[in-house]
Amino acid sequence: MMTKLQSANNNSAPVALPRFNKITDNPYPESEWPVVNGAVDVIILEGWCLGVQAQTDQALLKPVNNLEAKKDKYGVWRRYVNNQIKHHYAALYERLDMLVMLKAPSFDTVYQWRLEQESKLKQQSLILTTPLDRVMNESEIKLFTAYFQRITEHGLTTLPALCNWVFELDTNRNIVHSYSYQSIQLDHYPAISTGLDSTLLDHDNNSFTPALTTLAELKRVAIPVMPLSNTLVE
Repeated sequence: MMTKLQSANNNSAPVALPRFNKITDNPYPESEWPVVNGAVDVIILEGWCLGVQAQTDQALLKPVNNLEAKKDKYGVWRRYVNNQIKHHYAALYERLDMLVMLKAPSFDTVYQWRLEQESKLKQQSLILTTPLDRVMNESEIKLFTAYFQRITEHGLTTLPALCNWVFELDTNRNIVHSYSYQSIQLDHYPAISTGLDSTLLDHDNNSFTPALTTLAELKRVAIPVMPLSNTLVE
């Protein structure tokens, strides 16, 4: 991918751009790839998890679904994927001049969208000379999307802060809200400020453990929490 981007961005020889066939779930033959001659002005690179950063080691410990709990009991696959993001995608992300996110409402919606997509692919396959057997049924789609649940949910929570623009979608893919994260003012966007003693922290032992569930949910929906102390206020 890096080589393709570099070639398309200068005046080198013609560049064949990879083209993916969703029905066969494989790239088209190279003979069917579109060819670009000469340098281009704009390159749009689209990817479901484009720009998503690696998780912390702590975040990898708990499985996010039954697939991880049963098939990746010791977190080997999770750590492998995380290391690929951390060590092999950083250079690609650094070449992005602008990052725009079409933000799905939730991972459950992503699953429903994939069901819809597979239904359309099935209709396309019916008109082919040889019907394809790669179109998945509902249970296969549920298993397929489970592999992407971790990185998708991580992206929904953390990616908006890294984007130049975010377009929030409803379940019908209509844009319901858009914003430039860097220009958000707290008086126009949800935020929570909280005291520490006897509020965020337990009165008897100063533990914040009881608040962890609430804090995690606020993080999931990208609502910032600003802890305040009496010392700072005074």
